[in-house]
Amino acid sequence: MWTKHKLFMIAKCSCQHCRNHIEFEAEHTGAVVPCPHCGKETTLGPPKLQVNQYGEKIAKKSGSLKRMVLIAGSAVGVFILIIVIYALSFMHDPRDDFPKDDTGTRAISYGLFVVSNSLVSPSSAKFLDYELHKSDAGYMVSGHLDSLNRYGVLVRSAFYCDLTYLNGNFNWSETMIDGEIQANPKYYH
Repeated sequence: MWTKHKLFMIAKCSCQHCRNHIEFEAEHTGAVVPCPHCGKETTLGPPKLQVNQYGEKIAKKSGSLKRMVLIAGSAVGVFILIIVIYALSFMHDPRDDFPKDDTGTRAISYGLFVVSNSLVSPSSAKFLDYELHKSDAGYMVSGHLDSLNRYGVLVRSAFYCDLTYLNGNFNWSETMIDGEIQANPKYYH
């Protein structure tokens, strides 16, 4: 025995009140039913087309353009990030000029020690900034410091200290503070 089955198409729409999605058989398009989500009366079917002042149909804006712009913008952002990372990988890092051990740190410590001991009041030295440079004989430490002068006035000075580096040891060669070469510091190796 053969039985006939009714074929139907499923359609979807949104409630005009709560905007939740409703599934229904396409043959019921246009029917007014209570929304299964909010309970208010809603018309099943596609949203009514809007018309402009000339009676022309206005197409519903879709989110696909926004989605495409977002995806394209994200792709461009990722591409720029990759280029920046790639470019940075070829930049020269000045720290690579120094040995990978603690020689640079030791040079800074010794240079600041020599400079502070060249001052009238070594304990008042406050180093504001300093840099380590490689020189022909070893290293040079340069920067700025605040310290008390012989009158007890706090002054800011520029300095540099040349250090030779031989057989793992540092030796002081020259110290200049505010353009004046300093005599032998009170203590040096």
